[in-house]
Amino acid sequence: LMTTSPFVYRLLIPYTLGLLLPLGWLDAGWLKMLFAWGSLMAFLALMPAFTERVTGWRPTGWRLGLLWGLCLALVGAHYALPRPFMFYYIYDLPAVPLYMLCFLALTRSAQTVTWGTLALVWLAALNRETVVLALCQAAAWHYSCATGAPRARLQALAGFGRGCALALGLIVLTRWGLNAWIQPQGDGNVAWMEGEHVRVYANLYRMAVEPFHLRPVFFFGLGAVAWLPWAWRGLTPQLKALGWGALPNLALLLVAGNMVELRIYSEFMPALAVLALVFLLGLSKGRAALQGAS
Repeated sequence: LMTTSPFVYRLLIPYTLGLLLPLGWLDAGWLKMLFAWGSLMAFLALMPAFTERVTGWRPTGWRLGLLWGLCLALVGAHYALPRPFMFYYIYDLPAVPLYMLCFLALTRSAQTVTWGTLALVWLAALNRETVVLALCQAAAWHYSCATGAPRARLQALAGFGRGCALALGLIVLTRWGLNAWIQPQGDGNVAWMEGEHVRVYANLYRMAVEPFHLRPVFFFGLGAVAWLPWAWRGLTPQLKALGWGALPNLALLLVAGNMVELRIYSEFMPALAVLALVFLLGLSKGRAALQGAS
């Protein structure tokens, strides 16, 4: 707990390990690898259910293999390729399956958010507060699935919205409580400034003058900056909802984070994998149609 903020607040894994394990184990490579591989396996195991929830169909056979391949490629693109930003903290990869569990729990019903789901979201937020992406995307997904005029859709989601607001309030109150308890030194919850400059300006300036700061932008989502605009028109409203629901998190990370450290976008990877799969399957159908016409 002596580390500077904001890292000190992501205490679920490091603080718990410090309570349970001998101090000499905490920096062991095997322990870090155990969490990395465990998180990756959980990511892959949850992907069929996550895909079925957001698309309505469950991938099997070669499509499931392709989906898993995309997941592994995304992990490589976000964690290994963007040198010199090839690093991560022990809580980054576990954030992926925790986000997926939260999203699956939040999208079971559009009527309300259960106490069990609230507890899960709160626990996941102790690992990384960016799990609020699940709240935003779940709300957008439920809205896209509802029928009727916009007002009627919002009225139908009133109970769910109150549950999301309660979850968000619990996260904020917990963060304030931790701040009072730990009283860390540093920039507080988020770092808006970098020296004398606004952080987003400093990031954009580095990307303009130093090429290695710009390259990671093209690794995000396996080049999503190129293929996602191309694929967007053919996506279903439910899949588009994942994109719209990601905008609040994306905006905050761009303003308060180092936008080329792709580890901060961990929770984005499941949705990106599904969107990439749908895009590739759409391309293959297009090719088949062209071959049939010829």
